[in-house]
Amino acid sequence: MGDYPGEKAAIALFVTASLGASIVVTPRLRGKMHVFKDGRMRAVIGIALFTSPVFWAWAVHHTIKGTFDGGTVTFALAFAAAVASALSVNETRARYSAIALAAAGGLVSLNYIAGVAVYKDVGRKSYCVFGALVWALVGLGAASWGQHTSTSLAHEPTQDYNPVVVSEP
Repeated sequence: MGDYPGEKAAIALFVTASLGASIVVTPRLRGKMHVFKDGRMRAVIGIALFTSPVFWAWAVHHTIKGTFDGGTVTFALAFAAAVASALSVNETRARYSAIALAAAGGLVSLNYIAGVAVYKDVGRKSYCVFGALVWALVGLGAASWGQHTSTSLAHEPTQDYNPVVVSEP
């Protein structure tokens, strides 16, 4: 491992995202997030749960050293949305938390895109492109699940709905 700018951050992003995606979909934790039957959404939540605290701390470190890092805000929002998603007890709350996670993923991605514009060296720019892609996928994955759930909830029968069941002979 050389000493290239952005290399350690890219490795940390790869490792935390991989761990988050794989650990949260294990059978032991699957029952804890019973609302999310789709393993892809659990993986999206896992990526956000594992990645955002690490990079939030990194952003806070940069800010304390004198350079404000937007990650202090965006990673905190992503973590809060991921926790809300993981703790959702019904599909309505899960849908809203998935929408919040989609928005937070988009904000984190935009923060990384800003990094591409700010950094001059190829290593940090590459890391920011990688980060923007990972978080765009988190945002799109959560948005897709939230939209799917929104559509399915709109078609669920209500108490006032009393369908006539016709049985075939």
